[in-house]
Amino acid sequence: MPRRLVKVWIWDDLPIPAKVRTFPTMKHPLHEVLKLLEVGQAMDWPRDLNEQNPNKLRAIMQRHQKSTGKRFTLRTIWPRPWQGDKGKTIRIWRTA
Repeated sequence: MPRRLVKVWIWDDLPIPAKVRTFPTMKHPLHEVLKLLEVGQAMDWPRDLNEQNPNKLRAIMQRHQKSTGKRFTLRTIWPRPWQGDKGKTIRIWRTA
């Protein structure tokens, strides 16, 4: 097997560069809506955006709770055929 010579430079006092974020942590539109809610208010997530998994919305909501100290509750409201509802509704309340 052939050999080759490799040079390696070692710096004794080179600092580690700071970590660079390439995107904001709160870029989902749910964060903007949650900022507007006051205690006791509720909002319905738009049905045309229901392709979002409720568990993913809950995770985003919990991240918002952790960073702002506000408290929220998420519930899935199932359709009532006798009232003409066609799809489930995802509703979020601000509790504290």
